[in-house]
Amino acid sequence: MLDREALAALLKDEIVQKMEEDCEVREIAAKLSRTGRVASEETLEIIYRELQGLSPRADFPYVESSDLEEIKRQRVSGLRKIELALSDKELYDRIYGAWLGRCIGCMLGTTS
Repeated sequence: MLDREALAALLKDEIVQKMEEDCEVREIAAKLSRTGRVASEETLEIIYRELQGLSPRADFPYVESSDLEEIKRQRVSGLRKIELALSDKELYDRIYGAWLGRCIGCMLGTTS
């Protein structure tokens, strides 16, 4: 079980995530704001369960499937070929830059 501070941080992240998924989070965010630092772990867990129960609006334009079979069903059928007109040096620079960016991101993600 998470401690109170970790659960409160998780809730803040979950609110952002649900907002990006086009869920209506204003009431829950306000409830979390009202309880603030004095909320018990039990209260935070109740708020977390409320967040998990939210669904995107009916007119949300994106399909965000979680299982592989549903992802395959949503995928455009037929072969796809991506045209790439880069020199060997440009391709090397892009791959190397992406690799460095990932390394930097991973290292920044480990600091507190």
